[in-house]
Order: sequence, then structure tokens, then C-alpha cells
Amino acid sequence: MKYMILFFALCTSLFANDMCKSLCPSCSANSTDPTCTRVDSLCHCSDLLNKQSQMETAKALKKELAISRILTAFEKGCHEEFCTFLFIFEGDSLSKIKKTKTTLTEKELQAFRVSTDSLSAKADEPLLTLSDECQNFCAICPEEKSGDSTCARIENICGCNVFAEQQAKLAVQAEADSIQKIQAFLHNHENRNASAASIYSYHAQNAAENFSVTLRKSDYRIVEIRKREELSPAQNEAIITFQKDSSGFSDSLKLVTPSNANDSVKTPSKSWRVFYPGISLYGGPISETGRGGYDWSTSMGLTAGLGAFMRLYFYKYGSFQFGANIVYQYEQNDIVNVDYYDFYYGHYRDFSAGINSHHITAEIPLELRIGFPTWQWLSPFFSYNFNIRKPLCLISEHYVEVDYNRKSYDWEPNGFESGDFDFMGFFGIGAEIFRHVSIEFQWLMHSISTYSEDTTEPYDSDDTYRLKLDFAF
Repeated sequence: MKYMILFFALCTSLFANDMCKSLCPSCSANSTDPTCTRVDSLCHCSDLLNKQSQMETAKALKKELAISRILTAFEKGCHEEFCTFLFIFEGDSLSKIKKTKTTLTEKELQAFRVSTDSLSAKADEPLLTLSDECQNFCAICPEEKSGDSTCARIENICGCNVFAEQQAKLAVQAEADSIQKIQAFLHNHENRNASAASIYSYHAQNAAENFSVTLRKSDYRIVEIRKREELSPAQNEAIITFQKDSSGFSDSLKLVTPSNANDSVKTPSKSWRVFYPGISLYGGPISETGRGGYDWSTSMGLTAGLGAFMRLYFYKYGSFQFGANIVYQYEQNDIVNVDYYDFYYGHYRDFSAGINSHHITAEIPLELRIGFPTWQWLSPFFSYNFNIRKPLCLISEHYVEVDYNRKSYDWEPNGFESGDFDFMGFFGIGAEIFRHVSIEFQWLMHSISTYSEDTTEPYDSDDTYRLKLDFAF
């Protein structure tokens, strides 16, 4: 029985509180009425109305502060064509704004562009021009002299009246364009404020505490408002979009309710590809210190390579690349270069010997790139390139020079045994443009060669470097 009395007392108190909220405003203007006097004695209307006023004032301040923060986020945080922000509310207060990735695909964004940019550009009519002579003649033949025979002939040749009408239309059009620019600026400013107010209204009307908003920077039109409670996206997501009315300037809101959200919401997809095939080419100097157990110094060496690759991105700015190249390498190797005294002839003589070689090599390049963002279209990166080379063919010319009289022996093709391999490691730094073009400077860090005679480090890391270009499709 005691619990029943407490229950009815609580219900009576709640009912009386709601009743007081509805009666006190109407009695505030008629305080002398006997009924209102009894209401005031029961409800303490003055205190209740003051409390309601304070609550409404605090709520209005929170709304004004939230809209101001939303406008600031629009101005300072949106620099792309489309921007997406995450809004987190705690009660009536906006606690956090965070820029995030859009869940819309490029196809959906393009559909929004087409639906909103319905005012197509009209082709301009060709403008008439007058020569300097016609301009002078038209100046001495105003419209009131049109009956003059000379002026009539000038009109037939130069078209003075038509040109004057065109100039008048251009002046009117320039004034109209100026007014239209002002109207567009005002409309853009009003639309920005309306979008910020719509975001807060969406929070208030839907009790949304966590949702994202995608808008277009150029006119601050809202593309999508999406709740972030992802328990059941097909049922819990509601979308608000702007639609043009018949005038082409004002906007109206359309709410896509959860019942038909399946027709509007699509599964988010990645905005960037993972695999990129392409072609690669490089060239640069190369210096060899010895080969096949023989030591020599390369006075001049050049290498060039061409091949195909496949690139795999494991994050937006980092990738792994592998492929196959065919490499040409030319070297001029000086083995002996001395001066000696010839006692028979009685003077010094110059003696030199060397080998000029042409290499054809198959190559498997393995490259790791670690990049970082700077601009939207440019990504600098560091790289490590490990090359596995299999020599295929070597053609060499052995020569001897005495007193600069050159004698070449024979061009001889030389094969390589199956166990002959070169291993080279390059460190590189470069830049990637739109993921389709990259330029890179690489220099040799280490090298190992395996031959039937021995295992050597044949290349000089100080004088071996190259410039590399990649073109991805």
C-alpha cells in the first residue's frame, strides 16, 4: 500500500509539473485573475518561467556556438572540391568536429554535379569588329546623318548602326554580369549559413550524436548527411540532400527515410587502386673494378635498361615493385698504360692495353618505396632497389697501342656459365606524380658477383649511379 501511495504521488507530481508548464505562460499576462492566482500559488509561476527562460537562453547560446564552429570548419578545413566532416554532439553542445574521408564514390559525386549544375554555359555570339578606318568614318556619320549619301555608303560598308547596337548590349550585359556576381556571392554566403543551420537542425530533430556531412566547397551545398551508428547501415542511415527548385537558385531539403535508404546508400569503396603495371627505363654511368679474377679500372662505362614492372601499393604512398629488364652495358677498361725507355730507338715510348666490352644482361628488379604526402598530386619517396642480374652475352675487343698506333685483336663472343650472377643494391630518392609517372635518382650501395673463378665486388659504388623513369598505366 505504501508503494502505491508513493507511485500515485510521483505521477501526480509529474502531471502537475507538465500542467504548470502549460498554464503559467497563459497566466503571466493575467495575474489578477482568481484562477491564475491559484495557479501561481500552486506552481510558483515566476520561478518556473525564469527557469524556462534561462534554459532556452542556454540552449540558444549552445546552438549559436555550434553553428559558429561549423562555419569555421567550412572555411578553414575544406580545401578540396568535396569535403566530409564528422560531427560529435554531447546533448545540445557540439563537442568535436573532425575531417574524414567521404563514403561516396566518384560516380555518386559526379551524379551530384550533374543534378546541381543544370545551368549550362550558353555559347557566346560572335562579336563584330570594325577596322580603324570604319571607326573613324562611323564617328563622323552619327545616326541623324543617315540620310546623307556618303554616310549611307559608309553604313553599307562598315555596318555602323549594328556595331553601335552591339556595344550598347555589351554595356548592359556587363552591368548584368556584375549584379549576377554579387547575387552569386550573397547566395553562396546565405547557403553556407543555411547548411550550418541544417546540420544543427538534423542533430536536434533526429537526436543524432555522431554523424558525417559531405558538402561541396564551391557553394557549400550538402551532398549527404549520414549517421555513423553502423549497427545496421541499410536500416539506420538517413540521408539529407539538397534539390534545386524550378527557379534554379533556391534549395529544398529532401529526407531519404530508412525505409528507402537501400536505394541511396552504397557500400563505400576505396578511392585508389592497388595494382599498377607499367614500363621502366634508366641510364647512367657505371664503373667496374674487375671481373672473372682480373683487376682493372674502368675509364668509361655506361649502362641503359628497359623493362616492364608491376607495382603493388600496401598503403597510399608506399609500394613494392617487381619486373623484368633487358640491360645494355658498355665499358672501356684500361689494363696497362705505361711509358718506357726504348734503348734501341733511344727515346721514351707509350704503351697501353685494354679491353672494350659490350654486355647484354637480363635483370629482375625488386624495389621498395616509402613515400609521404606533400601535395595532392605529388608524393616524394625513398627507395631501395635490389637487382638480380644474369649475364647473357659479352662481346669484347682486346687492343694494344704503342706510340698511339692502335692494333686491335679480335672481337670475340664470350658466353657465361650458368652460375654467373650479379647482385646490386641501390638507394634512391624520387618523386611520384599522380601515381602514373615517377622520376628517381639511384646510386649504388653494394654489389656482389659470382663466377666460376671467385666471388667479387666488381662495381665501384662511388662512380655508379643512374636516373630512372617509370610510367604506370
